[in-house]
Amino acid sequence: QSGAGEAVKTYLFDQHFLLLDPNFSKKAAPFRERIITSGTERAVRDHEGAGIYAGLKNKTMVGSYRFLDELGVGLIAEEPLGDVLKPLYDLRENLAVAAIIVIFFAFLALWFISRQIVRPLSRLSRAVTNFSEGDFSVRADIHIEDEIGRLSQNFNQMASSLEKLYGSLEDQVKKRTEELVSSLLETEEARAEWEDTFHAMSDALFIYDEKEAARRLNRSAEEMIGKKEANVRGCLLNEILSILPEKEDGRFPDSVKVADEKTGEIFRVNHFLKQDSKGVARGGVLVFRNITPDMKREKEYKEVQTQLFETSKLAAVGTLSAGMAHEFNNLIAGIRLHADLALSGKGAERMEKALKVAVESSERAAKIITSLLVFSRRKSSEKKPESLQEVVEETLGIIEADFQARGIELAMNFKPLPLIQIDKGQISQVVLNLLTNARDALLTVKNPKIGINISRANKWALLEVRDNGEGIKEDDKQKIFEPFFTKKGILGGGSKTAPGTGLGLSISYGIIQSHGGVIEVESVYKKGTSFTVKIPVEEIKKPAKTGNAPTPRRENKPVSKKEVLVIDDEEPIRNAIKEAIELLGHKVWVAKDGREGLEMIDKIEPDIVFLDLLMPGLSGPELIRQADIQKKGIKIIAMSGVVLEDVQSLYKLGIQSFLKKPFKISELEEHFYEAAKN
Repeated sequence: QSGAGEAVKTYLFDQHFLLLDPNFSKKAAPFRERIITSGTERAVRDHEGAGIYAGLKNKTMVGSYRFLDELGVGLIAEEPLGDVLKPLYDLRENLAVAAIIVIFFAFLALWFISRQIVRPLSRLSRAVTNFSEGDFSVRADIHIEDEIGRLSQNFNQMASSLEKLYGSLEDQVKKRTEELVSSLLETEEARAEWEDTFHAMSDALFIYDEKEAARRLNRSAEEMIGKKEANVRGCLLNEILSILPEKEDGRFPDSVKVADEKTGEIFRVNHFLKQDSKGVARGGVLVFRNITPDMKREKEYKEVQTQLFETSKLAAVGTLSAGMAHEFNNLIAGIRLHADLALSGKGAERMEKALKVAVESSERAAKIITSLLVFSRRKSSEKKPESLQEVVEETLGIIEADFQARGIELAMNFKPLPLIQIDKGQISQVVLNLLTNARDALLTVKNPKIGINISRANKWALLEVRDNGEGIKEDDKQKIFEPFFTKKGILGGGSKTAPGTGLGLSISYGIIQSHGGVIEVESVYKKGTSFTVKIPVEEIKKPAKTGNAPTPRRENKPVSKKEVLVIDDEEPIRNAIKEAIELLGHKVWVAKDGREGLEMIDKIEPDIVFLDLLMPGLSGPELIRQADIQKKGIKIIAMSGVVLEDVQSLYKLGIQSFLKKPFKISELEEHFYEAAKN
């Protein structure tokens, strides 16, 4: 490994002369042999050097050594002197043979050539002696063309090779030393960097073993439990953590929210399981992140989003106010004129016709009011099985009169579609936003047209709203769903006749996304635009309706005479109900508010009470609580003209049924007979 050849041996040892593993690991060294030689002693004493010395078993060795104080390790590379000087020994034998031959054949000429032979040999001998003492730079300065000259050349070549080998070996030792030091420093730096990162994390980290005992805690974890790592190392997690997640199938869940009841803080806990190569659990890591600030921000975001929804609703209804006022004025005018005709008493047939027109007009007004109530009510998102066609038709009830006033041709194509899980109010807002945008795009078109299609494509319910208006420029298509982007009104650089807030499409986009759907747009500038809303379809059965749900007509059997109390702050309504029930042959009292109604209940103890829920002073629900209706066995038929968020809560109070205003006489009778027979 040192690059000096197989004959050279390289090994590491410590200050106690113990042989070490070449991998430089004192703890893992399998070789504990004690190596005490002149070389190892010189290395410990002199720290660095080279030379000839007695090795193991007193064998003469040639070697280079160096002791690294910073590591407490010595490195030595050596080779037997006999292997180094073998060529020289061979040369000596050849020289002896040559000397004998020379003496034998040239004894007479010895005196003549002795100076030519003895001098080179002396030089060579001195060179060999110096070399054997460790001077690898020595050379035999002999320049003759004979055996001695060739011998000296061989010696010089050998000395040069050994000098290069020594230099290479020294470089290798130095390089290896530098690598070991660098590796150790890098390991220490990496460990220090990991420790810094571990403790710098804001999340609380708990590293535990297979017995669920704590092994490591970062600073955030220490702050969380109020204890130092050294004080809890080895303690079970359930001993140091009061908000430990509950296990699922014998292990902590991968991700779960937990709440600290003492502080009110909420944490997101992520779990990472450690496993060996066989898949056996060997502990894990629990990461606690305090998400209380995030929850607060999310709550604030939802509040702002709700405000934007309401702003968008007001803006949408505001653009329709003139059209709705016109529609209501027409309805009221029709009712008033036909009521006057009925009051004139000129023919029973004319009176009946006038009353029918008045009823139809009032039903039309009731539908518009119902649509507005559904659209404008403020509540949290609640998805229920609904008919998309019904939502579109109810929303059209708000804007259809405006379309007619503007001469917009409306084409509808509704294909059968199952109920889908939607928030009726939110989808109604999306439909109204798309319809008002289509209407505003038709301001300068001669033959304005709007098409509404409902269909199904695989798992999607499709709602398409298209127009033949101005269309959208190519550069604006990527911006139309951005908040406050508009081309209408002052904000959009347009006319005041079509004001815009830039919120409609942005809010619609968010609503559809929250329903797991998408909203797509296709438009050709100056030719028209088509918006397609896609909502996932789930086959759902229609739930039973509350309130004025249609029931099969049946023959109402006579019931015993009942005492009935009507409590309503609207005189026309309570008088009409009173007259209708009296026509059925029952005794009826009336009260103009909740306080008077409460007194009459205590006084007459009626069998049935028609109760308006929203009255000044004492409200309907509060009256039910104070009158102790359930104990007295009084049947309550609740009434209201407002779309209630939770009708079921009224039934818990003890009402018999709920009538949504406006209602028909037939519906009134149905609810009365249902209460009377029960």
